[in-house]
Amino acid sequence: MTEITAANILVVDDEDSFRLQMSDHLRKLGYRVDSAESCRSAKERLLDSSYALVLVDLHMEDFDGKVRADAGVDLVKYIHSNYPDVPVIIITSKPAYDTFRLKGKLGVVDYLDKSPAELADLGGKIAKNIRRNLALKIETPLGQSELNDDDREILQKLFLDSTTVRVHEFIQGARGVRLYRVDSRDADGIWIVPLIVKIGWRDAIMEELARFERYVKHRIPSSRYPEIVSTAFARRHAGIAYTFVGGFDFSGTVTLRDYYRRHSTAEVQRVFERIFPELFRIWHESKGGKQPINLFEEYEGVLFDQGKLESAVSTYLKGLCGGEIVRFPELGREFPNPILRWRSLKKSYDVRTYLSTIHGDLNGGNVLVDEGGNLWLIDFERTCRSHIVKDHAELEVAVKYDLLEGASIQELAELEKELVFAPSLTAPIRLRGASENIQKALRVVRTIRSQAEVALAPSADPKEYFIALLYYTLNCLRFSNRDISTDKKKVLLYATNMILERLENQ
Repeated sequence: MTEITAANILVVDDEDSFRLQMSDHLRKLGYRVDSAESCRSAKERLLDSSYALVLVDLHMEDFDGKVRADAGVDLVKYIHSNYPDVPVIIITSKPAYDTFRLKGKLGVVDYLDKSPAELADLGGKIAKNIRRNLALKIETPLGQSELNDDDREILQKLFLDSTTVRVHEFIQGARGVRLYRVDSRDADGIWIVPLIVKIGWRDAIMEELARFERYVKHRIPSSRYPEIVSTAFARRHAGIAYTFVGGFDFSGTVTLRDYYRRHSTAEVQRVFERIFPELFRIWHESKGGKQPINLFEEYEGVLFDQGKLESAVSTYLKGLCGGEIVRFPELGREFPNPILRWRSLKKSYDVRTYLSTIHGDLNGGNVLVDEGGNLWLIDFERTCRSHIVKDHAELEVAVKYDLLEGASIQELAELEKELVFAPSLTAPIRLRGASENIQKALRVVRTIRSQAEVALAPSADPKEYFIALLYYTLNCLRFSNRDISTDKKKVLLYATNMILERLENQ
């Protein structure tokens, strides 16, 4: 028995005796087998387990519970849409021309009639079409978290021609996203070009694939993003294999977050000066003329759910935001509750401004920098067409509350005060006596703002930028204390109140 016969097969047929016969036959060949008698029961199986191949009868109950001669075609379409890397073999007791025409379409790799001769040949047909490398040896560095079953299955599907892969954890992102750098060895024992593998929830990966095709591929220079090599699916998860960016030395390519923390202010500023002119140039050049838009409505979606925001604030800042006044002894200040103030804000600002393709999730983990200072964008799940400075505002908030380390609550509050009340986006700001970390953040933020001003030119109305900043500042309040400390959340509340004050007075 070869390694491949450890695969899990799903048999879908409404005839009990044949389904039992088929399952027994496949188990004798060494496969693990599940079975289902209808489209609905097969869907439930697919949600609960992962399969290397599905055998589908055509005559059965469809998704609505009606028996139809071609109901299996609906199931084939469902599998192809939701599990596109799972091959299908069609079973039918009455082969017809229409059945044969499905081969090569919708993931159908072969067909099988119910004759004894066909049953005898089934093992060969399955082994030939399974797209999973169960013999793959998967290695992880000592001390790195163990891969879960879905991660392992996805790697087995992505690296079909490899004998060994070494998996280095690159990023643990939000919402269960994992990013790995994977080295692979072929059958000749040669280590080949590494790939980046991103694994996340299946729906999110499918969304990223669609947006990559629509907004990224052929629309920004290919030297500025990794190419998608292949995709794979495992139950509710999926993975994308990207071409690796930078040199082959893994330590030479890092996230923008790591680059910021490891390099000098001058080096970091030079990198930030190039982010938008290089990575976003084509997107911004195709912005067209100004479009009418209510900016508050445009940014409401940043919060996803207002109720979750208010629940998070009451949880993480318990006792601080219940009344109309917020008091922070550490800051030596009290101010109106910004959550109540924001809730009652008249959320209307109709303006003609620029819309552009935006990254949609621009932070310290979604820009990569190599040892030569070359830049790449990754993670396009939220890429879309929106307000042209949306990415700038999100990146500013990421600098202050993610990349910046070692600043006291008082220093961060003073930085926010100067930034919020600056008369223009590029107005000079001097913080006398500020620490090196604060000065670094200030210079980087001013670099981001100068590029936002260019994007909004010629009018460059600061109010547009501060509406964006308001929503990304509010959004940070939703994050758990593990991601953003309670002290930083206090400054976020303080900053939110000041931004609201500025907007109300403009």
